[in-house]
Amino acid sequence: MREPVQIVEMDVDYCSLSYGTGNCTAVLGTTGVRKCYNMFRHCQDQENFDKTTLTLRFAQPRANMPMDQVYFPCLDVATPRSSTVNIGGADNRFDALGKRATVTVRLNDFAYDDFVLDKYQPQRVSGVAQTDEGGYNPRDRGTFFRKLKTRWPYYAGRSLRVIDAYIEDGTLVQAKTRHFVMTEMAMDDSGRVTISGKDVLNLAENKRATCPAQSTGVLVLPISDSATTATLTPAGIGDLEYPANGKVAIGSEIVTFTRSGDVMTLTRGQNNTAATSHNESDAVQLCYEVNRARLDDTVRGLLVDYAGIDAAFIPMTDWQAEVTRWASGLELSTLIPKPEGVAGLVGELAVLGVNIWWDDVAQEIRLKMIRPPDGDTVFDVTDDTAIKSAEIEDRDEDRLTRVAFFSAQINPTKSVTSADNFRQQYLYIDLLSESDLQYNGSLTRSIYCRWLNTGDDINVRIAALRLLLRLKDAPQRLKMRLDAKDADIGLTDVLNVNSGVYSDETGAARTQLMQVVSIADHRSGHDFDIVAQNYAYSGQYIYIAPDDAPDYSDATDAEKAAYWYFSDGDNNFPDNRKPYEII
Repeated sequence: MREPVQIVEMDVDYCSLSYGTGNCTAVLGTTGVRKCYNMFRHCQDQENFDKTTLTLRFAQPRANMPMDQVYFPCLDVATPRSSTVNIGGADNRFDALGKRATVTVRLNDFAYDDFVLDKYQPQRVSGVAQTDEGGYNPRDRGTFFRKLKTRWPYYAGRSLRVIDAYIEDGTLVQAKTRHFVMTEMAMDDSGRVTISGKDVLNLAENKRATCPAQSTGVLVLPISDSATTATLTPAGIGDLEYPANGKVAIGSEIVTFTRSGDVMTLTRGQNNTAATSHNESDAVQLCYEVNRARLDDTVRGLLVDYAGIDAAFIPMTDWQAEVTRWASGLELSTLIPKPEGVAGLVGELAVLGVNIWWDDVAQEIRLKMIRPPDGDTVFDVTDDTAIKSAEIEDRDEDRLTRVAFFSAQINPTKSVTSADNFRQQYLYIDLLSESDLQYNGSLTRSIYCRWLNTGDDINVRIAALRLLLRLKDAPQRLKMRLDAKDADIGLTDVLNVNSGVYSDETGAARTQLMQVVSIADHRSGHDFDIVAQNYAYSGQYIYIAPDDAPDYSDATDAEKAAYWYFSDGDNNFPDNRKPYEII
């Protein structure tokens, strides 16, 4: 018989060394009155701290847990995850990166003898591990989590995992692990412990990570509006923080430089800024600049180089394949003169048709262009097989009839949301939607994009027209509760929904193609909730075929789905497939 079980794991930074042995130079009675707890805060030889990982596991009290690990039976519950992807940044209720996946773990604190946490626990009892007092029983002092938090206050950003599984004959089966990073550990006076976690993209949040990084160099002396050299202070900061050449912002002026030591040779008034005089101690801020860069490379650089996210979380091969197939002609060019939040910068790219989110099961940051299904699994979801409940919602506030797209920013030090600071404007209108035969009015969204500063008319048109295609009719949202057997469904997956909430003009149930935008657990191991919105691409779209592709009559279904074939005018193909469309 299978029983559902939930396990929470956290990874604690732990020193592999033993006190006063080998590379550890601590000496009891000299560097401290008691041996350390192998955690950094109370380390007496921090230069030689050798960080490894101690994994702590917590489960609900039960008699049949597997015997291969130590499970502390203090878990109350790990609350449902909840994550939302904002398709193309179109939902104004969320920022462009959507809503981060979160988890809240509730545990009960308990008296503990420190046997797992403290390598020198027997010596605390005997008194050998301390010089300021004799032996004592650690169980009589404090509680598990209070001692842990005191010894390890640096938990933020460390790994937290929630495992949903079943126990069968004393063994865990069908285990699904979701990965988070810890953000908070709170305790009350009743012994309740609450640990909060967010997904890895939390590391890119605006208050945590900026691009460019804050520069600390300043002018040692004033410079005039015609000066061609400048010296940085404090001494040595040039080699520490600035490359041999690049661009810096001094006040509202962008300057190109080459550098030797702390001395910069300057080319003044770049990027449509004016050369002006600057005062002693004015900040010299290194700029971030990309020029005709690929989308995948740019996003990876922001997340890894500026947010400090581990590159192992980014499946770069998958990203490259996605961008090469669906955005090969998209080239990003911009200059960011002063520190801005990484999440905000990545989110700005959503309007170009990219979705980025954390897959907490695969432990990957996913990237997917807004596009038709392209070899993706399309999940069949019906009232009979999966849907426990369903509710439909029209979001007319998200509907658009016009898109005004501003590109080619003039001055990077001025507003990024002012039409006056962009050279190019394109206005796209769906006249039929605005006519009295349909919605009889106009709804406009203005997009200010500083990432297409070379003009790039083609990609402007693509981004604007795809946005208008998706939102010219009110987006429909379907809230569904699904059985746990369908838990392989993830964010941005495409569903083929057949439900009584959708009907054709006769009232009969019809099939609707939808895309998952939100997921939240309802009862772990039993069911979960999703929100899906109607999918913009339900037709058959073109992709230019290679020279050796077969004729339509000889093509496989996979080749017909992947490549572009011509039909006779507006007629269907001989097998009744509809003609292809251009998006």
